Amino acid sequence: MKKILGLLTILSFVGSLAHPSDNRSAPNVFSSGSTISSSKMNENFNFLASEIKEKDVYCDNGETISDAINDGYNSLTIHGDCSGAIGVYKLAPSAYGISYNDMPNKPISYLIIKGYNDDKSDTITTPSGGFDFFVDDSYLQISGITLNLGEDFYFGSSFLRSKNCEINGKLKLSRSSSGDIEDTIINGEVNVRESSSLPLSDSTINGEIEIEHNSSIKIWNSTINGELDIVDNSHASLDESTINGTVNNRTVKVKNNSSLSAWKSDITGFTGAGDVIWVYNNSSVEFNGDPSDTNGQTNIIAPTGEHAIRLELNSSGQISTTNITSVDKTAVYMQHNSSLQVWSNVTIDRTNDTSSGDIRVSAPGELSLNDSTITVGNVDCEDIISKVDLEQSLSASLGSKCNGYQNLIPNYREIYSGTCESSGFNNLISAHECSQAGSQLANTIDEDGFVPKGCIVSGGKLFININDNSVTQVGTNAQSAWCKE
Repeated sequence: MKKILGLLTILSFVGSLAHPSDNRSAPNVFSSGSTISSSKMNENFNFLASEIKEKDVYCDNGETISDAINDGYNSLTIHGDCSGAIGVYKLAPSAYGISYNDMPNKPISYLIIKGYNDDKSDTITTPSGGFDFFVDDSYLQISGITLNLGEDFYFGSSFLRSKNCEINGKLKLSRSSSGDIEDTIINGEVNVRESSSLPLSDSTINGEIEIEHNSSIKIWNSTINGELDIVDNSHASLDESTINGTVNNRTVKVKNNSSLSAWKSDITGFTGAGDVIWVYNNSSVEFNGDPSDTNGQTNIIAPTGEHAIRLELNSSGQISTTNITSVDKTAVYMQHNSSLQVWSNVTIDRTNDTSSGDIRVSAPGELSLNDSTITVGNVDCEDIISKVDLEQSLSASLGSKCNGYQNLIPNYREIYSGTCESSGFNNLISAHECSQAGSQLANTIDEDGFVPKGCIVSGGKLFININDNSVTQVGTNAQSAWCKE
């Protein structure tokens, strides 16, 4: 099996070869990175359907899947408990110095395996070592079986269709692979990488899901008991699904230009595992739900000691119709130039301490609370350059440092009579301030009684009179004066 591993590594660079005896080809051939349309895939499936040869394999009577494949069958109904390695491929191993004896079976590019009882009681157990079940540049469909993997269930440039199955072991899709997993239990890790994609519906994953290297996953009406990692320009979407974190790590990680969207879904963290959702390095999240449904919210729940959401390093979020709760930590923590837009029907709550912040905005950072239906208690800011935009009707309490940057830029006012003090303002005391207010260079003078003190306009020119003893008012030798609030 080590030879097979080396061969598949070579194929990841040069592609696969057709079996020499196969002088027919599918109507559509896909290369790495190409877009796979459903119509083209259906053309290929129809082509392959004309080539289907069916056989029942009675494993408890000594028959094997590999023998059935070697005899030319590609649609197998298994009875009982089967064992042995399986390869679905269409390469000529001799071109790489490998004989067919090193492969688990002869080349086959289209294989269907279904359980006779259709209740997962019919099983396949593969050996440990190397790729004990591999699919390269081919199509595999499984249904009604339990698959016990010695090691990896590997797909390269291939398509997997699984329905009503249980897979015990690691599933790995790479090199622009795709699939359709429905009503399947996977007890193990799922890895989708290298521009691959995976729709997952009505299923349960007991293990970590990794989506990486320009890949994607769409999860619908499913449960994940484990972690979801989305990294390196990848995307994941959750639709009416549930993620239950474990002690191993953060429940959801979105990193390195990646994104996550969730609709009517529940994400719950685990005490001691870290933030429930960590969004890092130019990544983004979007959470929403169905406002017409009383139970239509997305729910993000942090246990004791954890943040619900952490946005870090130029990351961003959009939230509506969502409940976000924590216990003794800030529910939402924004760090290192991150931003968050909060829209309608959102509740953000730190349940055990109403006097502490539900949201914390670092410096720099920007939070926008945009709708009157938002419920949030307190917003803390780490520095005066932390910005918070608050919808006017909201009663959220802002920390003293929020929007403090505004105090660094005085609000200048021009008066045409009296003095700055009599008008309720403060005098400008430096040529720099005077120049800022009057938008021209101010000349410094020291006049006692001839002109008002402070920043004045006289003869169309700007002056700063530094003589504090002058009691002259604006209108006497000065057309106006600049003051500050």
